[in-house]
Amino acid sequence: MESRMAWRWLIPASMALLGACRSAPDPKGDSGTDTPASPCQPGTAPEITDFAVNQGDPVAKGPTLLVTLNATDLDGDLQEYSVELWFDQTIDDKVAQAPEQHIEASPVHLNVIACGAPSISYEMQITLLGNQVLAFDTLYEFAAVLTDAAGLASTPVLTTAQTPKALDER
Repeated sequence: MESRMAWRWLIPASMALLGACRSAPDPKGDSGTDTPASPCQPGTAPEITDFAVNQGDPVAKGPTLLVTLNATDLDGDLQEYSVELWFDQTIDDKVAQAPEQHIEASPVHLNVIACGAPSISYEMQITLLGNQVLAFDTLYEFAAVLTDAAGLASTPVLTTAQTPKALDER
């Protein structure tokens, strides 16, 4: 009978000792291990890795330009982003960010979890409608800026492109 009682107390006592030997949780959440920081840490601006403006396929309304842009963001918050373009006719490695030389695309909302989009590929087609915004058959310098979900903007990138001729001039 005594041996049964000893076992009855030995198991709970062992469990209590095991619990007492575990390290207490760190209130700061630091596990003490050398794990890398989460890629979802906010605070990094996106980087445009490729930017091009080329003649696109014409549509019924007129000739088009095809804007392509690839970008990365270390904190992965490209699940929402916006692209802004500026243009001018002075090829000098800078583009004035004037309202009349500005094209703003609709914001993009991807169907991914927050911080689940560390890179994007973006395309936008611009239809040329006479000389209303961009003139036909003209060399322009374009600048692009990408803003991520946290509102951080990329460094502007530049490229040049010749707009297509009017459809009736082809």
